[in-house]
Amino acid sequence: MACVDAALHQDEFSASWSEYLPIRGVKYHVRHWGEQGAPKVFLFHGWMDSSVTWQFLVDEILAQSDQAWHLMAPDWSGYGHSEPRPGGSMFIGFLGDMEQVIRHYAREEPLKIIAHSMGANLSSIYASARAERVSHFVNLEGLAPMPSGEFGKPLPHQVARWLNGSRGRTRAYQSREEFVQRMTGQNPLLSRSRAAFLAEHFLRPADDGGFIPRADAEARQVAPIYPHPDQITELLRNISAQTLVVRGTASFVSKAFAGHEEQLAERLACYQQRSDLVLEGASHNMHHEFPAEVAAAALALFAR
Repeated sequence: MACVDAALHQDEFSASWSEYLPIRGVKYHVRHWGEQGAPKVFLFHGWMDSSVTWQFLVDEILAQSDQAWHLMAPDWSGYGHSEPRPGGSMFIGFLGDMEQVIRHYAREEPLKIIAHSMGANLSSIYASARAERVSHFVNLEGLAPMPSGEFGKPLPHQVARWLNGSRGRTRAYQSREEFVQRMTGQNPLLSRSRAAFLAEHFLRPADDGGFIPRADAEARQVAPIYPHPDQITELLRNISAQTLVVRGTASFVSKAFAGHEEQLAERLACYQQRSDLVLEGASHNMHHEFPAEVAAAALALFAR
């Protein structure tokens, strides 16, 4: 049974409302913007992120579009306001959560998806496995695996790394202002008002004082076995959706592919219907820095 929270609203930002759903044994939080009954867009966030950070892109989509939209963004289990799954979640397990969320809201109509980083990698898998369902896909740097990562390493090494339980740690902040200063200091393209919005809604009080992100670094465990390069190619080639791939020139993803441009080009060439948006100076979080440009490109894609 879904329940609805009070709307999140500040004068500068579009109002949203929250809904909670039982998804594969845990309580999932889904954030909504726009108008119920309007065409749907699903937004899937990345690692160490949450649904609220889509706010700036949503604002631009609603402002630029001549039609109404219903935009929906779940928090992955262990992120935002969704319950953590006991023992953490395997990357591929989020795919099962995605399927259940989509089934709840959109049983038959073609799917429009905007996704970032880990969420975009998951959406690529989904758009391949459910090629007949996904009509439009905006991929914000979901370009894993990186050339320098675990991809391609010997199988015993991959399994040993998983058995060793290599996990991240969630950084703590003494105050919300410390978070704002860190965000704006690292990223001069992020306005202070947007950084303050993220500090207000993305952080929560820590048990031992201070604040921590609503994103558990242990929520996503590393995969025990990575796919073979041929499997990645096969997966991407089955994506029939109109696809927009967005990249930032200052992103760690672009830097990871420096010297591996041929590998990136081969991977991008797999999409059946692809267009590209390369944002000069944008970091990995281009939807925070250039939401107007990303929104305009997404709306143009949806019009096809």
